[in-house]
Amino acid sequence: MSVSQADYAITRLYEDESLRGELTDDEANLLLGWSEVQCQSVAAQEHSDPAFEAWTAAFKRLLVSLNRFIGKRKTMPYQEQQGLLSGIGAVAEAAGYEISQAQLEDYLRRHGEWPNDQALSELLGLMKPLPVSIAAPVPAVEPTVEPAVAETSAEPVVELPVEMTVEPVAEPTVESAVEPAAEPTVESVVEPGVEPTSEPVVEPGVEPTSEPVAEPSAEPAAEPTSEPTAEITSQEEAS
Repeated sequence: MSVSQADYAITRLYEDESLRGELTDDEANLLLGWSEVQCQSVAAQEHSDPAFEAWTAAFKRLLVSLNRFIGKRKTMPYQEQQGLLSGIGAVAEAAGYEISQAQLEDYLRRHGEWPNDQALSELLGLMKPLPVSIAAPVPAVEPTVEPAVAETSAEPVVELPVEMTVEPVAEPTVESAVEPAAEPTVESVVEPGVEPTSEPVVEPGVEPTSEPVAEPSAEPAAEPTSEPTAEITSQEEAS
C-alpha cells in the first residue's frame, strides 16, 4: 500500500469544508471515517500518482453530493430528491462504485423515516467498489488539423467572351514641305546719263574693308614756261 498516497488524500478530505458543511459533527465523522477506509483501499492497489489523483478528484465529487443530499433531504421536494439521488449514482460510478437504479428507487421510498446518520449509513452501504482497477488517465492528444481542401463547385464555369479593344489607327499627317521663300536680289538699275556710284557693293557675310579708296587728283599738270629766265642772265652780266 502506498501510505503517502493515502495520507495525502485523507488530509485533503479533512481540510475541505464543502464535504461536510451541511452535516452535524457526528454525521461528518461518519462520512469522513468511511472516506478514510476507501482511500486506504484504493491506495493499496499501487496505482500511479496521476491515476490516484484522478480517482481522488472523482471521489471528492461523490462526497460533495452526499453532503448536500443528507443535509437538505428533509426540506427538499420529492422530485429534487429523485434528481439528486440519480446524480449520486452517476458520480459514484465515475468514482469506481456500483449502485443500481433499483436500489436508489427503493432507498428513495424509505429514507424519509430515518434520521440523517441512518440515511447516510444506508446510502453508503449501497455503494460497492467495482472490480475494475483504476486505469491511468489517457494523456490528452491534440487533434491534428488537416488543411482545408477547397470544395469545387459543380456549376460549370462559363467563360465570358473577351472583348478586344481596338484602338483607332492614327492617320499619318502629311506635312507639306514649305521651302523658305528666297529673298529677292535687288539689282541696281542704272539710268542712262547717271554715273554709277563708286561705293563698293558689300556682299552679305563679307565685312567691308576700312581702307579708303584713293581718288584721282583733279589738278592739271604744270605747263612749261616759254619765257627765258631773266634772273640768270642778269646775274651773269653783273659778274
